[in-house]
Amino acid sequence: MRNREGNPPSLTVDEIARIIADQKDDLQRQANQGIRKKDWEQGIGALASMEALDTFLYNCRLRSGEFADPSPEHKREKKPEPITVRQLQKIAEAK
Repeated sequence: MRNREGNPPSLTVDEIARIIADQKDDLQRQANQGIRKKDWEQGIGALASMEALDTFLYNCRLRSGEFADPSPEHKREKKPEPITVRQLQKIAEAK
């Protein structure tokens, strides 16, 4: 698929981030549904997909130069760590 000038269409990192946010919402619903149904594979698969999307978005931002030379006054606060696939697997094995 090409635009009028014959170039492939391009997306900004912010546009990619919005697409990923929508996809992560769908995956979170899948994870919740899997956990409610005790379908651990569905829940773990959805969480693993969410992690992969986070990694992809981080790499997009890194390559775009978004993280270059952060000034001290723009330091981000540390967010709490989300539950990982490995932690969910340990919970499932304990039951």
